[in-house]
Amino acid sequence: MRLNPVVVHLSRKAVTRTEVGDRKLDVDQIAAPSAYLAQRNPKYFPNPESFIPDRFLGSAPPKYSYFPFGLGHRTCFATEDRLLRKTASDAANESHPDDRDP
Repeated sequence: MRLNPVVVHLSRKAVTRTEVGDRKLDVDQIAAPSAYLAQRNPKYFPNPESFIPDRFLGSAPPKYSYFPFGLGHRTCFATEDRLLRKTASDAANESHPDDRDP
């Protein structure tokens, strides 16, 4: 999900004058964060083009560096459920390695 984000288009409208990083946004200005670019930022993901699942063991990535299910109050309502199911699926595959697809 980091290398191939599910969310391909996000946009948010500023409701107040605000700053995002070093950018200033006026009221009603649109921001379009890119999951593809954020999730390949070498500052947060060394060797960003490589699939290294262990990078998620231990601490979580910094806020807004990884957002496979969207951002803010419009985050997918099933996010927690999907992550729980993914964890359960991974655990089942670990306990039965011969049953995995090649």
